[in-house]
Amino acid sequence: MQPPAHIHLLEPQWTGHGPLWLRYLVEAFLPCVPRITITHPDRPDYAPLMDLAAASAGRVVVRALPWRDGRDAWRGMVQGAGSLGADLTILMFLDTLVQQAADEPLDRLLASRVWGLWFLPAPRRELTAWNPRFLVSASYRKKRREQQLLRAPPRWLSGAWVLDSSLAGRISPRPGQRIDVLPDPWPSQPGLSKAGARARLGLPADQTLFLHPGTDHPRKGLPDAIAAWGLLEDLPQAMLIRAGITDEPARTALQPLLQAGRARLVDRRLDDEELDAFLCASDWILLPYRRHEGSSGLLAGAAAAGRPVITSGYGVVGARVHELGLGLTYAHLSVPALAGAVREACATSGGRFGPGLATFAGSHTVEALARQLRQSLGLPAA
Repeated sequence: MQPPAHIHLLEPQWTGHGPLWLRYLVEAFLPCVPRITITHPDRPDYAPLMDLAAASAGRVVVRALPWRDGRDAWRGMVQGAGSLGADLTILMFLDTLVQQAADEPLDRLLASRVWGLWFLPAPRRELTAWNPRFLVSASYRKKRREQQLLRAPPRWLSGAWVLDSSLAGRISPRPGQRIDVLPDPWPSQPGLSKAGARARLGLPADQTLFLHPGTDHPRKGLPDAIAAWGLLEDLPQAMLIRAGITDEPARTALQPLLQAGRARLVDRRLDDEELDAFLCASDWILLPYRRHEGSSGLLAGAAAAGRPVITSGYGVVGARVHELGLGLTYAHLSVPALAGAVREACATSGGRFGPGLATFAGSHTVEALARQLRQSLGLPAA
């Protein structure tokens, strides 16, 4: 494969993770690719990409296009792309776009080779077309369509990156198509001591702190964590730290724990520096995911801070934690089992997981991501 001289990074939809991953790609390719064009939705959270462009001496060009939601919104984002002169287009969120545009000749519309990033995992179980749910469930039909695309990716696709090795094994590429696995990195290397982080955040120095960070999306399992603490009244040294925007039902459920001094709530979005401080202040990171199949950036964050995790033995995260020694696992969807894992954690030295966490952190850095991206495209190591 001829190394590209002009890469077009195309963001076909708006999500919270897009700006960060666009930055990862620009920083990976800029040392060894003469020109990069970025097309993204015209939204304020992409504004920092202009700083990258301004510092690139004209080598990075940013195109902010109007964006609207809907299955055919991607058509507006590819407008004019064929005239850019790029020899490689990299599609963000290929997993979504491929279901909407699999039958379109995207390589001709974009006038370039096409690679993409497949962020989400496929369903763990193979789904049959004859299940009655196929007739009544749009979600089932979507997953079924996704599985069909994994078995026969569209011809316009030259290659894809996935975040989970298990997914890579399920894709049946056509001749000439390449599938590579990327590490899901953490963007920093938290360096605060536990005592220093607790002093900075005003957290108690004499309790075992369990952090539930990030969004309150249902798959993150915050209600399970709160319910588990309701079974741990005889374990006063275990404190639940909830850090991130939190919805009203969860705030209400947390009130008895807050009033009893058994929990703390920081109900706002944390910037990167704050989140690193909370990771460093904690003894354990709670990842009580519910039916979450894929990888987790927070797992890399916990490893970067040297903190073991508690998660269910489900999906990619559960398998990695169990097999690589990154913390404790419990029975999926079981609140009593989660409470039992917290009890075990209070009686366990987190230091025993140190070697596994250090190894995982070392292989899930931004530098490791950049190396794999460049290697896939035949670019120099830089």
